[in-house]
Amino acid sequence: MRTNGKRIITLVAIVALVAVLGVCLAACNSTDYANRLAKKGYSVEAHTYTDSYEARQFLKEFGLEADEIAWYVSGNKEWMEEPNRYNDWVETSHTESVTIIKFNKKDRAQEYYDDYRAQIRTLSETYPYDDNLDLSVDIKGKVVIVGTRQGVSDAK
Repeated sequence: MRTNGKRIITLVAIVALVAVLGVCLAACNSTDYANRLAKKGYSVEAHTYTDSYEARQFLKEFGLEADEIAWYVSGNKEWMEEPNRYNDWVETSHTESVTIIKFNKKDRAQEYYDDYRAQIRTLSETYPYDDNLDLSVDIKGKVVIVGTRQGVSDAK
């Protein structure tokens, strides 16, 4: 009888540990991404609701419907590069942008990722010498990250 009691306790402990790990691994939410971007100097707009007019308009620009996503976060960072010895008369303006979208379904996230990646490939083939074409996309489960290369890197 004692061994059965130990087995039950061990089994309960394992189930509890798996549950805690599942919650911790799935805990990356819009607030985490917003905080990460804010620490890197981005102005951040996070939406956990999609019923507002502004949210619907924003999603429309990305070809999405509000019922397809759980939340989205968008961020922009602008800065001026000071003149230097290579560029002594011009201040150069830089902008990084990123949008993180969490889909309700993983297959829809993968579909959106594939479509966006194909668009980037088409643009780079159409404009091979355009230095301003600096787009990137990444996917992590149901979360798709789109934006400039540095913006996507900062969001990861």
